[in-house]
Formats: sequence, structure tokens, C-alpha cells
Amino acid sequence: MLKLTGGALIIISCSMIGKYIGLGYLKKLRLHEKLLQMYNETTVLLEYSYMTFDEIITSLNNSSAFEQLDFLCICDHDINIRCNLLDKIECWDKIDNVESKDNLRDFFSKLGTTDNSGQITYSRLAAEREKEIIDRCKGEMMRRSKLASSIGFSTGILLTIMLI
Repeated sequence: MLKLTGGALIIISCSMIGKYIGLGYLKKLRLHEKLLQMYNETTVLLEYSYMTFDEIITSLNNSSAFEQLDFLCICDHDINIRCNLLDKIECWDKIDNVESKDNLRDFFSKLGTTDNSGQITYSRLAAEREKEIIDRCKGEMMRRSKLASSIGFSTGILLTIMLI
């Protein structure tokens, strides 16, 4: 009976470890969706509020919806906000996709450098690119998440069989 209880605990703990690893992949996918939401929010701010670059960064920084995007935490009274923001994007390690990081870097390097209609167009293009990246990565991330969960469960079964 004791071996059976130990085996059940091993299976449960290995399954939970697999689920935890699988949730990491889903968090990365949610982070891409937050970036898409940020691009869409910037488009709205440009279309209806006619905000400048500094005002957009401040508005995004103050929004509770973008707390995960910690590269937006810039001091308001800093003179060179764009360079500091681009440096933080370079060092930001929460996102692994190089294409998405390049899209983010290009977006903030060109935001505020043209007239309002050009910025709106560029913001929409950045959102479309991010949506394509999400569509491409979604299947792979879901597959990796399920794989991590099933490997955790299988490892638990294997360890239990070896112990019994």
C-alpha cells in the first residue's frame, strides 16, 4: 500500500512539473498577444488622441494592461527616451522570437519620426506582422506545451514502474 501511495505521488508530482513547463510556453504566446494589443492601442492613441512619442510611451507605461512589458518603464523626465527604450528592448529577454524582437525595435525606432498618418500606417503594419508571427508560432507553442505535459506524466509512470 505504501508503494502504491508513493507511486501515485510520483506520478502527480511529475505531471505537475510537466504542466508547469507547458505553461511557460503558453506564457510566451500570451506575451506575443500583449505585444499585438500594444500595437493596436498605439494605433488608437495615434488616430484619436494625436499623441506624441513621449505621451504614447507614458500612456502605455501607465496602463495596467501592459505591466508584463517591462521595457516600457522609462523615467518621464529623461531627455533621450527613444535610445533608453531601444536599449531596454535589446536587453529584454522575455521574448525568444528574433523576428518579433526586430518588429518591436523597428516599431519604436520609427514611431514619432513621420507625420500622424504615416505613424498610424506603420503601427498597423507592425500589428499585422505580429499577428502573422502569432499565427506561425501558435501551433508550435501549443504542441510544445502538450508535449511537456505528456512527458512529465510519462516520466512519472516510468519512475513508478521502476520503483515498484
